[in-house]
Amino acid sequence: MLHELQLSKELKNDLIWKKETYGKYTTKSFCKYTFDTINNTDGIWKFVWVNVAPHTVEMFVWQLLHGKIGVKEELIKRRVHLDNGVLSVLCNKKVESCDHLFAKCNETWKVWVRWCKMWGVSWISLGYVRGILELWNRYQLRSLDKRTWRMAFFVVVWSIWKDRNETILRGKEWDSGNCLELARIRVAEWANAKWPREFPSILDIYRQPTKQDQQTRR
Repeated sequence: MLHELQLSKELKNDLIWKKETYGKYTTKSFCKYTFDTINNTDGIWKFVWVNVAPHTVEMFVWQLLHGKIGVKEELIKRRVHLDNGVLSVLCNKKVESCDHLFAKCNETWKVWVRWCKMWGVSWISLGYVRGILELWNRYQLRSLDKRTWRMAFFVVVWSIWKDRNETILRGKEWDSGNCLELARIRVAEWANAKWPREFPSILDIYRQPTKQDQQTRR
């Protein structure tokens, strides 16, 4: 049977990556396929790879949900010496774990609550990051914009992490209000970059991130 197979010398041989529509291999699609394959029994991952945030931030959230980012609790497990102890640098009350930093700490919780207040949403502390992500994506927003809301989860955790690092590495004083402002700016910039037609004005998104399709509301 193999002898009956004839290959044309005029046709070009190409490698095709079947996980992308156009057959082109990308590192992002490989990571997504690998992680989805490993974690296909856990529905939480469908809320991570949604392409509403930069890939670096999606990767960060994936690591966060696995408890593998460089919080003090994790660094101690890796036998890293910490000059400033294991307590959260933001509240100085509890060991800095992933869930504490992003879901339990009173200081970072202020950022979540104030963001939700802009949307008219009363939020409760679930105490763990996975719970926040799942409830965040299942919350019914009615007429408000679901895209910027879903994006906001990535923005808030990323903003908390960046500000936390500034506090530890550069001695910057933590301020939940300032963290919220930076989160609002990031949402505006990311939404404008992701959906420029629907969100043409960064300033308008910053002022009213809850509105849908701001191009049609001018």
